[in-house]
Amino acid sequence: PRASGPIVGKPADSFWGKGNLEQVIGMRWMVWAGASIMVLGIGFFLKYAVEHGWIGPLARVILGLLAGLAMLGTGEAARRKAYRFLSQGLTGGGMGALYLSIYAASSFYHLIDAATAFLFMGLVTATGISLAVLQDALPIAVLSTLGGIITPVLLSTGEDRAEALFTYLGVLNLGVLGAAFYRRWRALDLVAYTGTILLYTGWFSSYYTPQRMVVALAGLAAFFLLFILI
Repeated sequence: PRASGPIVGKPADSFWGKGNLEQVIGMRWMVWAGASIMVLGIGFFLKYAVEHGWIGPLARVILGLLAGLAMLGTGEAARRKAYRFLSQGLTGGGMGALYLSIYAASSFYHLIDAATAFLFMGLVTATGISLAVLQDALPIAVLSTLGGIITPVLLSTGEDRAEALFTYLGVLNLGVLGAAFYRRWRALDLVAYTGTILLYTGWFSSYYTPQRMVVALAGLAAFFLLFILI
């Protein structure tokens, strides 16, 4: 009957922000919880494989990358079939798996240097923001931006590389600017702004000297202009 029973074939986004608590929990929270469990499962599997010597470091990283890419591909397939929340959960989980695998390849196994990992994580962030705009999915955009903000912290070498850091943040915020052009996501703007300020403050408190005043002011001016545009 039209007035009762499940709505067969109705796109999941028809419930976005309109359903009752049971629908929100069942269609959004549980999907994201499942994606988080999958990412944790990948991490624990890699840890278990390391402890028991099943596979080498390269194979572990490759498996993690393949799992992340598979989740991204499955998320895109779910999006095409109008399973909105499932698509978002799979895409977010895939992003997390890619971040984890690249970080492990650099910091745990030393298969790639920090600069290469930095580049790959930046590409993952750009891909995540692009997918978020395509899917109109703010959670994916926030997750990708947070991953991009955390990247310099995870891959820090303990050296003053302000120019590289500020350039990276500029590119990241250009991505947020692009998202702001298509989607008016004020929450994403706030996340990017807060992360940029925290990273800049961290650099300033650790490395600033009067000889670096030009670099410090140039970075501030660039960020100021970017966020005015955003």
